[in-house]
Amino acid sequence: MRKLIKLIFICLNIIVACGLICSAFSSLLNPASFPRLVIASMSLPVWVFAALCLVLLDFFVLRKWCIVMAVNVGITLPACFTVLPLNIPRFTAPPCEDGLSWSLLSYNISNFIDLTEKYDGDVNPGISYILSTNADVVVIPEGNMLNFSPYLHIGQSQLDSLSNLYPYIIRGNDLLLLSKFPATPIHLDNFPHHYLFGNGKRSRVAAYLLNINGVETALFGCHLQSLGLTQDDKNLYEEFTRGEGFTSKEELRTAKNDIIAKIGEANVERAIAVDALISSIDSVGISNAVVCGDFNDTPCCYALRRLQNIGFHEVYPLVGNGYMFTYNSDRLLFQIDHVLFRGEFFPWTMRRGSQRNSDHYPLLTTFILEED
Repeated sequence: MRKLIKLIFICLNIIVACGLICSAFSSLLNPASFPRLVIASMSLPVWVFAALCLVLLDFFVLRKWCIVMAVNVGITLPACFTVLPLNIPRFTAPPCEDGLSWSLLSYNISNFIDLTEKYDGDVNPGISYILSTNADVVVIPEGNMLNFSPYLHIGQSQLDSLSNLYPYIIRGNDLLLLSKFPATPIHLDNFPHHYLFGNGKRSRVAAYLLNINGVETALFGCHLQSLGLTQDDKNLYEEFTRGEGFTSKEELRTAKNDIIAKIGEANVERAIAVDALISSIDSVGISNAVVCGDFNDTPCCYALRRLQNIGFHEVYPLVGNGYMFTYNSDRLLFQIDHVLFRGEFFPWTMRRGSQRNSDHYPLLTTFILEED
C-alpha cells in the first residue's frame, strides 16, 4: 500500500511539474505557429496552486520529490509571481508632491448597459462609478454609447458632470477617453486598417498624446480579439465546471475540441494585433507610455510578453497581492484586463472595483511620476 501511495505521488509530481513548466513558458511560443499550445498559459494559476500543495505534501510523503518540486517552482517563479504576486499593501496616498502622481481608470463598461438591469436612482451606474473615482484619466473599451439615452438611463445631468470633470473627451474605434489632462488623438499609420476599423476583426486600438503635468505621455487603449466563444460555449463551460451538462465522454471531447479551436484562432488574431500595436508604439516614439484595456488574455500570455520585450512592465505583479480576476461572468474568472507602463512612471497602487454592472471589473491605478 505504501508503495502504491508513493507511485501515485510520483505520477502527480511529474504531471504537475510538466503542467507548470508548459503553462509558465507557453507565452514564448508564437500563436501563429502554436495556436493551441499557448492556451496552456490560461491554466497557470491551477498549476501554481497544485505545485505549492504538492511541495507541502511531498515534505511528509516524498522528501526527495519535495526538493524536485520546489526547484520546479523556483524555475517558474517569475511567472508564478505574475499570477500570484506578493507585495506589501499600500493604503496611504503617494509620498510625493501634488502634481507628481496621477490616476488611471481602465474599465470595459459594456456600452454602459447595466447587466444587472437595476439602474438604481434612475441613473446609469457605470457613469456614477466613473464620477465617484475622480480618476485623472479614464480609458473605456466598449464606450460608444455615451450619449443621452433614456434606455440606458443616461441623463443630461450625468453627461454634464462628466464634461465638467473631464474637459478632454475623445471617441473613436470602440474606445472612449476621458481626461483631465490635455489630450489629442494619435493617428496610427502603422496599424493595419482592418484592425483599426473592424472589417470582421474585433481587435481595437486607439492612441492618445497626453500632457501629464508637463510630461509628454503616449496612452494606448486596447480592446483585443475576444475568445470567440458563443453563449452556448460559455454555457457548456459553466455546466462543466459545475459537473453538469455532459452525458458522455464523446460529447465532452467534442465540446472541448471545439472550444480549444476557437480560443486558438483568437490567440492568432491577438498575436497579429499586438505585433501591429508594437509597430505603432515604435512609430510614435515616446518613451513615457501606458498600454491598458481589455486584452482578452491572461497574465503570462504572448501579447504581454511581447510588450515586456520592448520595455513595458505589468502593474499588478508590482503592487498586487494574490490571484485577481477581472472578468466576472460565465465562471470565466480570469484576469483579462491589464495595465502596462514604461518611462518616468512607477505604480503606487492598483485597486479592482467591485462593480458588477459590466462583465468586467474596473481597474484603478495610481502612478507616481519619478523625479530626476
